Amino acid sequence: GERYDDARAHFGRALGLAPDSIEARCNLALALDKLDRPDEARPLLERARVLAPRDEAVFLALRTILLRDRPEDALQDLLRFLPTAQVTAKLIVTALRASRQLGDDPLERKYLDLALSFAYGSDDVESLASVIATLQYFDVAIADVRRLLHRYDELQQARLGGAAPLHRRRARADGRICIGYLSADFRIHVMGLLMHGIIGQHDRTAFSVRAYSLVPERDEDGMTGHIRSLVDGFVPLGKLDDLAAAERIAEDDLDILVDLMGHTAGSRPGLLLRKPAPVIISHLGLHGAIGLRQVDFKLTDPLADTESAPEYCVEAPLRLAGCVMPFFHAAPEGKSLADRRQLSIDDSAIVFGAFTNLLKLSPHCLALWRSILERVPGSRLAFSPTRDFDRAAYV
Repeated sequence: GERYDDARAHFGRALGLAPDSIEARCNLALALDKLDRPDEARPLLERARVLAPRDEAVFLALRTILLRDRPEDALQDLLRFLPTAQVTAKLIVTALRASRQLGDDPLERKYLDLALSFAYGSDDVESLASVIATLQYFDVAIADVRRLLHRYDELQQARLGGAAPLHRRRARADGRICIGYLSADFRIHVMGLLMHGIIGQHDRTAFSVRAYSLVPERDEDGMTGHIRSLVDGFVPLGKLDDLAAAERIAEDDLDILVDLMGHTAGSRPGLLLRKPAPVIISHLGLHGAIGLRQVDFKLTDPLADTESAPEYCVEAPLRLAGCVMPFFHAAPEGKSLADRRQLSIDDSAIVFGAFTNLLKLSPHCLALWRSILERVPGSRLAFSPTRDFDRAAYV
């Protein structure tokens, strides 16, 4: 069970006996963070960084906390750590993402090359998944993407150790097709906002629909409740490990499982590895491939994945005739966040909006946008968010 209060008490006593113990200090900080007390956890980890300046686990633990509300401090701590750090898979993905925020082209090139050439081993599966997700936003060759995806699949199959698929297929009395959706974002999140309309559109005489939620209970909200009302079964899986969660899904004897996560935050590809449904499809969340042979199809369209997709995907592209994105109408806010006068933009100028994580702005993407701006005189490109901290990523 999650006995974080007990852990806090025990590690607090341990730290009292051994004030310079890195293990006690870090474990106490972890327990405090789990108890939503990051302001108490941070000083413990800052002291641990002084005591063990080259310890990657300490560096990453502090970074996790700093990134929430002190991203500038997280970036400065990374720059202090890099010069003497050992090159590991975790460091590579951390530095690669930060290089884009810094607008540091040589640093980006260095860690991009390392990401492509690193010898990923059995202990690097999660880091390789993060690399695969991150490389969507960098300019890399198809051959490199293919190699990393197949390496990920190879490492995951070794973890599986030849275990049999969990799914079973029995005829249902009502004859309906049973579809399950898997996500950690059945909440007020872009995924919840996009998918609740789709989930609610199923013909319930022909389909039985289930939602398998990886949302932590503390993050459930009104959208969670709304999605719960749309399905035949809403199953929380957040407290189960991958095997137990996969076994729980298999109990429902699905025809199709739709993964809405890929390699995004909170995803559980290890659950898909156990093949809890006879057909598994990936959709949204991640626009790249997962890289698991247990995933049968990647839902896409002719623009999101061109004819070259089978050259790198492990799962087969399943192209829709229309757009793969389930766009919805969003009512405008009553109050404008900014107007042309505030932004010093002429009334006649055409304004393009790019409201996305700045990590996603590859040099190739920015070059294409620049060419559009040059061909539309007086036009502007508006970014969001507009923090000064992010400015180096696109200036």
